[in-house]
Amino acid sequence: MAEFCSCFKVQVEGLPQLERALRGCGFTEPPQLVKERQVFGLSKELDDVWQLHIRGFEDGCLQAEVEMRWVYIEHASGSSRSGHPWLRDLLLAFGIPFREGDPPKSCLNPSLEPPQTLTEWKTLGVESLAKFIVKDSFPAKLSVKELTSFLQRKRLPLVSSMANLMRFLEFEVENGNLRIKVNCPIYRVYADWCERGCVSVISSLLGRLDEAVAFRRLCSRPESKVCLFEFHISGGGK
Repeated sequence: MAEFCSCFKVQVEGLPQLERALRGCGFTEPPQLVKERQVFGLSKELDDVWQLHIRGFEDGCLQAEVEMRWVYIEHASGSSRSGHPWLRDLLLAFGIPFREGDPPKSCLNPSLEPPQTLTEWKTLGVESLAKFIVKDSFPAKLSVKELTSFLQRKRLPLVSSMANLMRFLEFEVENGNLRIKVNCPIYRVYADWCERGCVSVISSLLGRLDEAVAFRRLCSRPESKVCLFEFHISGGGK
């Protein structure tokens, strides 16, 4: 279960100052799903395992969570912890005025127990990565229509909520073909992997369908703002 600290709020005018200060001390933009009304989202490694992720919103509210570094595949499925003490120290160090709510004990004293496993997702083969993406939630065989419905109704393990899924996937069905626009959060920080691995992973996933499905990438980044894939049943389909 994801947990984060939302105890702090700064003046709206102070958000640019906070963002500059965070960037100035080593915070950068990680792959992330941008939340509604989010102004910035920056993270910095705390050690070899953990990173601190701070988000600022249009109304001056802040969120801070400590999570496994995004380079590990466990980042997607592991629980995050409150980033309260780290954010408070930063606000004081930067001299940025803030209001602090009444935090629960779990927010003040997060426990950073080391995870049982740490696997860099870049080291996984295509089959292993595809299997992790869907885990046991992906039925053994699906038709193309069933796949569309499944993706629109179900939550995949790599995505924390259906709302988050829809932030980077857009579905369109036309003449029996499925088109998916993908606004991938990984591209900005690891573009070369996207070019090498993305198509191979999709091919592996399609192997689980009960129909022979052909697909093509109609456009990709950086030439386009999103990647657009089209899927259809080979030979005209049923």
